[in-house]
Amino acid sequence: MKGFCLTSFHTEISIQLSLALQAFHEDLMAEEVNVQSAIKKGQVIARFCHPSALQIIQQWIARLKKRWEEVTVPIVIYNYKLSLGEV
Repeated sequence: MKGFCLTSFHTEISIQLSLALQAFHEDLMAEEVNVQSAIKKGQVIARFCHPSALQIIQQWIARLKKRWEEVTVPIVIYNYKLSLGEV
């Protein structure tokens, strides 16, 4: 009986986690438009900036892309694993 309660509790927590993660993932994907817009603006700035500033602009674009991947990729992977029941 004790194991049944823990299993039931675990299932409840998994459902709540899945719903919260799904909502967060949707909010995050809504922000992707802003991130892509910032990257495009940075690329336009890089085309017209002074040559001495080009490297810095490119570094900021690369940082933005890297940080976005660092945030989104683990969430997508975890959400996928959660949907398969592996977590």
